[in-house]
Order: sequence, then structure tokens, then C-alpha cells
Amino acid sequence: QLLCFDEIPSTAALDDLSKEKITGYLNLRRQTDYFKSHSVEEFLLGLKLASKNGGLKIKNAALLFFAKDPVFFNPQIELKLVRFDGVEPVKIVSHELVQSNVVESIDRALSFMKANVPKSIQIRGEGKREEKYQYPLEVVREAVVNAVAHRDYFSKDSIQIYLFSDRIEITSPGSLPSGLPKELFGTISMQRNPLTYKLLRDYGYVEGLGSGVPRMINAMRDHGLSDPEFGIYE
Repeated sequence: QLLCFDEIPSTAALDDLSKEKITGYLNLRRQTDYFKSHSVEEFLLGLKLASKNGGLKIKNAALLFFAKDPVFFNPQIELKLVRFDGVEPVKIVSHELVQSNVVESIDRALSFMKANVPKSIQIRGEGKREEKYQYPLEVVREAVVNAVAHRDYFSKDSIQIYLFSDRIEITSPGSLPSGLPKELFGTISMQRNPLTYKLLRDYGYVEGLGSGVPRMINAMRDHGLSDPEFGIYE
């Protein structure tokens, strides 16, 4: 495609956006008084989330984050979260279907993982109890955020996050971004969805430095676990 999905103009109007969600984003950026002197349209144009050539054209990225009803415009954004009993995808212990904007999707997925990843109680010095998760939560977080940030939004498939007794499997639609060879995977930062990635960086979810994969590997080793496996499909 010539244009990334998140840069393509949509059919949405300003009324389809939630000013409350935009205000939440602005508050994170310490722009609490923004709407005292600016409009939603100015916000969108300033962040290149819309263009104005004649009429206002709101881009898909704005809907992924700020739509009142994100699934109405992009039903493919759902996440399927499932915890299975054992090592096969047979008996479901817990499941959740998330159909929301990008930020809430990530937060709900992380809450599900935190509630379902097995953990043990360790007694430290002075009898202090400490919970230790089966997998480092920072690795789980990185994997979930990457799945959402880099998914192919042209695909109608869902992101699938499956927890088994011996592993976690996360499947995100799409192969590597165009122009990124397999050999360089995990060494450089290349975004399939640049506007989405920029907003996620503003929210504090990503760094954009290409350091995510090495950090995941190091955290797994520090936890006494094998390296994560990355399956890349053409």
C-alpha cells in the first residue's frame, strides 16, 4: 500500500470523536488548558491526525485512539484473550474479547495477563512475602504493546493472546513491515503504523529505539527462562 492504514482518511466526522479521550491524552502531555484556546479540529490538524483540503478528513489513527465507538469504524481491532488449562487449546479456563480503542485494549490485555499468569509466593528477608510471576511482566507488556502497535490493520484477523501452562502465544496479523529484512528484526525500529506508534510513545508505551526485543531477551534470561521465540510469517 502507498499509505499506511493509520494515515488513510476515514468517513468519520468530528462528532464521532470523544473529546474526553482527547482530553485524557492532552492531560498526559500536560496540556490541560488546550481546549480553552483550541478546537478539536485544531488538535487533529496539529498532530497530523486529519487533513483539510476542502473538507476535514479525519485519519484512521484518530479513530483507533479517540473514536466514541472504535469498533464501528474498525471491527478488526479486537483482541481475543484466552487462558487454557494445560498445554493444548482445548479447555478454556478464562477468556475475554476486547473491542476498544488502542489504549484501553492494551490496558485490558495487560490486566488479563496479570490476573492469569501463574505466580508463586516467595519469602524474603524479615519474612516479607513477594510475588514472582512465571514470566517477567515487563516482557509480557512489551509483547502485548508490540502486537497492537505493529499489527496489520488492513487484515480482518484479531490479535490472539493465548496462555497455556507452559507458554504464552501472541499472534498479531501481518508479517514484518515493508523494508525490514528478517536479519534486522529486533535491531532497528521500523513502524508499520507511524501515527499509531507516535501516539503510543506519547502515552509512554513505546520508546521507538529498537531496543524492545533485546530487553525482552535479557529479562527472560534474568528470570532463568529460555529466550522468547519470534515466528515471522511471509
